[in-house]
Amino acid sequence: MPKTNEQDSLFEIDSLQEESEEKITGNRLSPSQLEKLILIHEMYEKSDNELSFLSEIIKPEKQPTKEEILKNAKWSIYGTQIHNLMYFAQIFKRAEVFNRKPKETDIRNTFVYRDEPFYKTMAQLLSLTDYNSSNQSLSFWNEWRMKGQDFNPKDHSPYIIKPAEIQEIWENSPVPLNHISELYKHMGQEDEKKLNPSETLLINEVTTITNIYFPNSNLQVPSVIDEIQIPKNFPKEPIHIVDYKTGGQLKEPSITEKKQALLMIIAVYTNILNKAEDITFGTNDWELAHNTYEFPTFRKRSLRVLQTGSVYAEDFIKHIDIINDCIAFSYVDPITQRHIDLTPKKLGIQTETEITDSLCYLHSLNDFYSKHKKILRPKMKSRNSFYHLPTLLKDLTHTQLHPYQPDLI
Repeated sequence: MPKTNEQDSLFEIDSLQEESEEKITGNRLSPSQLEKLILIHEMYEKSDNELSFLSEIIKPEKQPTKEEILKNAKWSIYGTQIHNLMYFAQIFKRAEVFNRKPKETDIRNTFVYRDEPFYKTMAQLLSLTDYNSSNQSLSFWNEWRMKGQDFNPKDHSPYIIKPAEIQEIWENSPVPLNHISELYKHMGQEDEKKLNPSETLLINEVTTITNIYFPNSNLQVPSVIDEIQIPKNFPKEPIHIVDYKTGGQLKEPSITEKKQALLMIIAVYTNILNKAEDITFGTNDWELAHNTYEFPTFRKRSLRVLQTGSVYAEDFIKHIDIINDCIAFSYVDPITQRHIDLTPKKLGIQTETEITDSLCYLHSLNDFYSKHKKILRPKMKSRNSFYHLPTLLKDLTHTQLHPYQPDLI
């Protein structure tokens, strides 16, 4: 359908858009917070008037029971552990292509934008891995799971699910053995080009910060993308965003999930796309002389540092055809490798009109949140605030080692 007058004025570049970001109000909202905001906004649109909406929204929310929170925590731990098993299995598989064991530089080139303690700890875990094991990446995963975690939250909040309970769930692992077996079984069916470091740069858990500038407000979205694949022959083949979904999560996207996918595409457009032609692939003279081969990486050191990406809504609309040609998006089940490709048509961003509608919707959500921020901010509280998932230890030197559960080896 043609643009409305509101859309025309929304994306018309004028002096207001040329003002510095500091002069324009903005919000910082994560994809999970936007999910809650969409539900609240739908409730607002269905309300008779603003007064009835406000009277409804200020009512205290029903707090989940401990059983519900515990169930959510178990699923969070399951997801975290199965995602990392997938990442680690891929690293070992990619190192195998070069006929060697994984090393610290592989960790650096796979998990970009991390701090030095992260790489130090992961290198220590690599040194503890049993390379005589029939499944080396599973051994590494067990080292990471049992020896690499810090269960003590720094904020000492009075969590409903205590850290000791989280530790017990984590170390006994909610990941069934048959899911682990299935994951490795189906890994062999993955695209060989993806697992070949001479053909594809593959990075996992990519943290991005994206500013979207609208004429009268800004929206900053911090997010973590499960996987980004950049093929050697880009732009003949697109950059591929993978969002891993387990079990019942793998389904056709809802309206909310479409907006979250769009935000990831915008993040890759602003943070990654301009780096894609500056990647070192293959072997150089030094690697040939020393018989050692590295995973592909961004050639310039400055490109390996996370920078906040920014885009004007109008510019994104203008380039939507190029973006759709250069960026692909899929849901993938890490256990079965089943996938759902979220095409531009499915996401509703195939044409300038469609992407304009989608950005108008994000803009209206941002304005809605700005208007009611004092009331809505507490509503954005995460369910994860009821418990604390472990973080990677900064040093294993003084760690008390835990024995493996025999049935998980």
